[in-house]
Amino acid sequence: MLDWSLLPFFFLALILVLVTLLWLGRKGGDFAPGRRYGLTLIGIGMVLSIAATLPIAVSNFALGNAVGTLDGRLLHGAAIGHGLVIVGLVILISSAASSRSIQTAIRNVLFSTLIAVALVGGVGVQLMYAKAWSDQLNIVDALRAHAPSLRDGTVLAILDVPSGPFDIRFYYPFTQLVRRYYDNPTLHALPYQRGFPPNEQTVLFGNKQAYGLVELIGQEIAEFPYSQMLAFELGTHGEVTPTSEISETYLCDDSCAGLPFLQTAKWISAPGSIHINDIDRFRVELEPPDTAWHHLLVGAAKFRARFPLPQG
Repeated sequence: MLDWSLLPFFFLALILVLVTLLWLGRKGGDFAPGRRYGLTLIGIGMVLSIAATLPIAVSNFALGNAVGTLDGRLLHGAAIGHGLVIVGLVILISSAASSRSIQTAIRNVLFSTLIAVALVGGVGVQLMYAKAWSDQLNIVDALRAHAPSLRDGTVLAILDVPSGPFDIRFYYPFTQLVRRYYDNPTLHALPYQRGFPPNEQTVLFGNKQAYGLVELIGQEIAEFPYSQMLAFELGTHGEVTPTSEISETYLCDDSCAGLPFLQTAKWISAPGSIHINDIDRFRVELEPPDTAWHHLLVGAAKFRARFPLPQG
């Protein structure tokens, strides 16, 4: 079955290829570097790439693989090297042609295709970021509807948070988002990621309290009593619903006692579903905070609702 949502990207790539071909074929754009030129660029590019990635790889092993070696946020220095290697390969391939005109044509087609793929790929990545931000705003907007203000110390358990590559699925960023929305530094948010079993989460629901991994690299945990907790379930279409029960689907058995970040805690699994407070107990009859963060998030949520992202 065809995925018609990709059709705009196909046309965008085609337009970019044609525009780039016209630009490369302009008068004065027929410089034809030779094989030695391509090999030189490949060599320089490989040296730069290795020099940029080696310190990251070495330090990553020292940190026990806490951060992935191929994490794009850490490899910006290698991008120049990678680019030079690609340019060198294109020149090397095109230089094998018999005539200069064929060399130029091959080089222009390859460069045009690479540029189009890179730009369209960048648009795709930005759409993933936008989708993740849209999902997060959906949660914030639902909290605004269900509870414009909350009591100090309230813990929000957010169940079935989407598991896309750029979604907020850890304690710290999700908690910061909620705190800035409510202008309350005492709030906590515990996201439970959709599509993963209980023993692969950063929040675990025990017998009398929940445990949250609040600091990833240091494996620091915090305990959250159920007496201060509210729970929300996220539906598959983005709807957010308050719930008074954390069902057995989200509970972990005694096998969770062996998780590394729980070694300092005395883990006791819950025997059955956990009953949570009703949301009315935590509502506060106060106006929402009049802060820049609150206006930004509310305005962004309204913009998202008015101009939804295309569904892919």
